[in-house]
Amino acid sequence: MPTNNHQVLARKTILIAEDDPRNRRAIIQLFANWSPTTQILMALDGQQCLDIMAQRSVDLILLDWDMPRMNGLELLQELQKEKYLPYKNIPIVVYTGAMTDSLHLAKALEYGATDFLRKPAPPVELLARIKSILKQKEWQQQMKAAEAEVKALQLKQLQKDLQQSLLVLAHKNELLLELKAKIEDPNTQRQRLLREINQLIEAEDYWLPFLQQFQQMEPDYQQKLMQIVPDISPAELRLAVLIRADLDSKSIAQLLNISLHGVKKSRYRIRKKLDLQTNDSLDKFLKNI
Repeated sequence: MPTNNHQVLARKTILIAEDDPRNRRAIIQLFANWSPTTQILMALDGQQCLDIMAQRSVDLILLDWDMPRMNGLELLQELQKEKYLPYKNIPIVVYTGAMTDSLHLAKALEYGATDFLRKPAPPVELLARIKSILKQKEWQQQMKAAEAEVKALQLKQLQKDLQQSLLVLAHKNELLLELKAKIEDPNTQRQRLLREINQLIEAEDYWLPFLQQFQQMEPDYQQKLMQIVPDISPAELRLAVLIRADLDSKSIAQLLNISLHGVKKSRYRIRKKLDLQTNDSLDKFLKNI
């Protein structure tokens, strides 16, 4: 039997939810002939399907509609619940001889089915549908991995740019602080000079270029964080963005021109607004938004 054309099926795990023994045997024989390295798992109803998914990693589900205890549509509805979120990327092909009209097709797709195939389908068509879906899933995974790699490279470059800005900023502040300490004449000119120096010390010209780069990488990050914490202040939002950019507290203190103690206090306020527990990592939470 052909094998090269079915490499996408090789070493995949497909869960068949089917209560009819003849249909189960036919599907098992089909894969044994065309893709013997595909692992087939069998469930007699939707509940068994959930039990198997809790224990095994599954690449695709071939789902009958009419089954006892929990039918195919009920399983699709159950999988919409938040506790089954880890399974949301598993493609599901409804393969049924009952409930085959367009209304039932629309209902299955509405509840998360990837495809809908009427029994009895020619073996070649059934395999072609499954292969097509698995290829699309592989492509999506590759795209996701590529996007993550690009984002990691962008973040690394952004961190490098920020470190360079830190060096410039630290040197500038050092010079200005030395100049500030040398001013002794208490006249108007001195006060004007002090104001100018303070403005330079607190300058934020580094922030806008950084924020523009960050928003290109994470365009929705600030909006998502503000939805989670509606009362977050601009200063706290800025700190959260810098934490998300993987800067340490010392670098953040330099960029924001505050003390390490100030960074610690701001982190505490954000933790409190997020209602994080003692063992919860603020950095991890902010990086996973």
